[in-house]
Amino acid sequence: MGQNTLMSMLLSENLFHTDPATAFILIGASIIVFLLRGKIGNRLAAAIIIFLIGIVFFGLAGLIRMTIGAISGALFF
Repeated sequence: MGQNTLMSMLLSENLFHTDPATAFILIGASIIVFLLRGKIGNRLAAAIIIFLIGIVFFGLAGLIRMTIGAISGALFF
């Protein structure tokens, strides 16, 4: 029961503003960026991950807000 509830919560439109397939692709991309952080630098990797996860949870409307957050996060990380 626990797994079904978790999956239905993950796949529901309430959690993601993008459709679930796009959300999983973006989360996968952020994991790849996290694994490559040694090559591209920790600050840039953090900014890209914040950016991608921001798209997942806030949709394209919150993209500008997350861009500002990613830039300031990269500066003060």
